[in-house]
Amino acid sequence: MNQDEEHLRLLSIFYYVIAGLFAVGACFSGIYIVLGIIFLVSPTALGPPDQHGEEIPAIAFIIIGVCGSLFAALLAGLNIFVGRNLSQKKRYTFCLVMAAVCCVFFPLGTILGVFSLIVLVRPSVKAIFDGIIPPAFPR
Repeated sequence: MNQDEEHLRLLSIFYYVIAGLFAVGACFSGIYIVLGIIFLVSPTALGPPDQHGEEIPAIAFIIIGVCGSLFAALLAGLNIFVGRNLSQKKRYTFCLVMAAVCCVFFPLGTILGVFSLIVLVRPSVKAIFDGIIPPAFPR
């Protein structure tokens, strides 16, 4: 196995790890959903009852929780897909774009994204994705 293929294999593993962290983050967003439901069911949990707008904070918590969970789950799924594509050496452009997107998520995503970009812009790695250089070991 040459150095480029080893780097792609390691990047694939790290994308799976990042995907797991995003999945855990999706679960933590569920805390907002639970708090919103508690506030909706028991409006006195926020303080003394008011005449209007008791349910607005509760609904806001639920919306934030659902949006956060969906966003984290989407990112987890995309990172799993990137890891799979890197291991199969397919969809070069998608992997390159997701490496750039991953740079936004500081600090671990930034580290992974920068190293991914460094590896993916090599001409030898591009050639592996194009199928020009055969893999060291058949899949």
